[in-house]
Amino acid sequence: MRHTAVWPDPAGVPEERRNLLMLLVGDERHQRVLPGWEPVAMDLHRHVRTRADHRPRDEGFARLTGRLRSARPDLGQWWECRSVGDFAPRTVEITPRGEGPPRPYEMTLLLTPRPQDAAILVQTPKPPVP
Repeated sequence: MRHTAVWPDPAGVPEERRNLLMLLVGDERHQRVLPGWEPVAMDLHRHVRTRADHRPRDEGFARLTGRLRSARPDLGQWWECRSVGDFAPRTVEITPRGEGPPRPYEMTLLLTPRPQDAAILVQTPKPPVP
């Protein structure tokens, strides 16, 4: 299944904003695909904080934090939170392309060895419960 069969096409997003956390908190199209986006975004934020704490001088984390603050100043309590942790695998309800009935997907974050601190979010459709 192609990415764009579920999520909006990333080519339509400026490169500096191609980050799932950034898209979930700042893009209504992505929020429509994942109506329960807030717990996922908070868990992604904790994951980013965990990685940022290992590299306190990394400018990439500082830029991301600045973009998050600018995009959603109303979530200031999130950005100030010092909570850290790994992303917990979960089942989520995804509405492909923001249309039609939601479907269950298993969501897991895979860490890559290089580039350091990169991650791939894998979403696997779950069969419907009879």
